[in-house]
Amino acid sequence: VLPWLVMRSLTFNARNSAYRGLRFDFAAAPRETVRVYFGMPIVVGLTLGLVFPWFMARQKAFVLSHHGLGTTRFGCDVSASEFFGIYILGTIILLALVVPAAVLMGFALASQALPEAVSWAGFVVPMVLMYAAYAVVYAFIQARTTNLLWNGAHGPGIRFSSSLGAVKLARLYIGNVVAIAVTAGLLIP
Repeated sequence: VLPWLVMRSLTFNARNSAYRGLRFDFAAAPRETVRVYFGMPIVVGLTLGLVFPWFMARQKAFVLSHHGLGTTRFGCDVSASEFFGIYILGTIILLALVVPAAVLMGFALASQALPEAVSWAGFVVPMVLMYAAYAVVYAFIQARTTNLLWNGAHGPGIRFSSSLGAVKLARLYIGNVVAIAVTAGLLIP
């Protein structure tokens, strides 16, 4: 049922969106949807996640290339190798940011150098730094893959361009999390 639900939700969202009076559409066969949403994740699992960037490239290209504006169908040419490069660089950045925070946490907890009243800070501060590092890397991967995807999208007489910045997106993510935390969740909407 899941592929059918995915296909129907993408169709619903597309058909209820319009640009200059023309409605978008999504047209994919259930068999293709099953292959992308069930077959490919099995391959990712069997390879212990090593081909995850390939899966993301194929899934995003599938969704975009089955959309259309009016009767004009979109195409999407993205290279899985470029996705691999983005994910590898993202992993390196994540390790460069998280390893020092983890070492700081280990040092603070092992040395017990902090007074008992603030000993929680030895755990909380590095954990906050790790989550911030994750947000930065997530923003980096999202911005780069989005730019890659939309710069590879096309249609007859249509070209797309995307220049989403990772730093701006990271600031947006972190700012939203801080705003949600400060307002006890009231700013989630």
